[in-house]
Amino acid sequence: MQRGRLIAEIDRCYLCGESYERANLVLDHEVPVVLDLLKALDVRNLRPACAPCHRTKSNSEQSLAKRNGSTSIGKSDVITEIAPGGVGTTYELVTALPMDNYLANRIFVGSPRR
Repeated sequence: MQRGRLIAEIDRCYLCGESYERANLVLDHEVPVVLDLLKALDVRNLRPACAPCHRTKSNSEQSLAKRNGSTSIGKSDVITEIAPGGVGTTYELVTALPMDNYLANRIFVGSPRR
């Protein structure tokens, strides 16, 4: 949603420094979200990256998401219950599998160990 505003018609990949047309760039979180969840919605953390650099960086960040637990891509058959929890708009997800971290709707979520 932010591509048109944050990537110029011709812009540079912040990782390799090469120039590309906007169509060949994606927005990447410069500081990985798994390292600082508050940066997930911070547009100042979004930078243009070419597809090869973005793929390499994303692949290298996968090990960060595992952090002493397991990671799963959220599927409807994995989440067994969604219930209101906490103060404000928060929910507790109960899963059929033991996991500490997961991706839900393209958002990385870390949960405390029980």
